Amino acid sequence: MDARELLEKTLQNTHYQVSACFRDLKPELWDRKLVEGALTPRETLEHLADCCIAIQRVSRGEKHEWHSTHSPDPSEEGMMRHYESERAKALQVLADNPSPQLFDQAIDYMALHEAYHVGQMVQFRIHFEPEWNSYSIYEGHA
Repeated sequence: MDARELLEKTLQNTHYQVSACFRDLKPELWDRKLVEGALTPRETLEHLADCCIAIQRVSRGEKHEWHSTHSPDPSEEGMMRHYESERAKALQVLADNPSPQLFDQAIDYMALHEAYHVGQMVQFRIHFEPEWNSYSIYEGHA
């Protein structure tokens, strides 16, 4: 497995995990915080979309202004569509421009960052929905 294949596999896994964290999340929890200073699930998903937008901008040599983009549809479904759309665009950028610098940014902005927020979302779901299966973030354990 080369570096590109490893990154692709990692991004597939973190995408699955992010999706699992938000699957069937109760509507009344989208704007709750686990602790003061934490992001809500809605804010988390918007932030992850922003990270994907950052990859796109960096690939064009632009500076990304963090927290400058927002989902055009703040509904739960709209937030997920926005994240999915921006993530797909970022993956296309990586496919079209396999530079080491861009791969490095994809590791930071996407792979590691998504995994970081997955951990937060797992704790959130366990706290507010103790019946939620935390192993569902792994394929084959849903």
